[in-house]
Amino acid sequence: MHDASLEGITVKGGKVMEDYTQAKTIVFDKTGILTKAEPKVKDVIAFGDHEPIEMLRLAACLEEHYPHSIANAVVK
Repeated sequence: MHDASLEGITVKGGKVMEDYTQAKTIVFDKTGILTKAEPKVKDVIAFGDHEPIEMLRLAACLEEHYPHSIANAVVK
């Protein structure tokens, strides 16, 4: 596990590595686990009579405290 950490890989204990040898499928559920995700907001489509810039501002206010790549894209 020490060698893994030198390569930037986090392993949650030896049991995980033992279980891994029996796995047939591995599913990753978060953006950025395998990549250095840097998504960008391309467009904002507002609903009703709301202005896109106002919806983006509100979304950024809600997302600014979350350390996630998608939240960071909305804030930027």
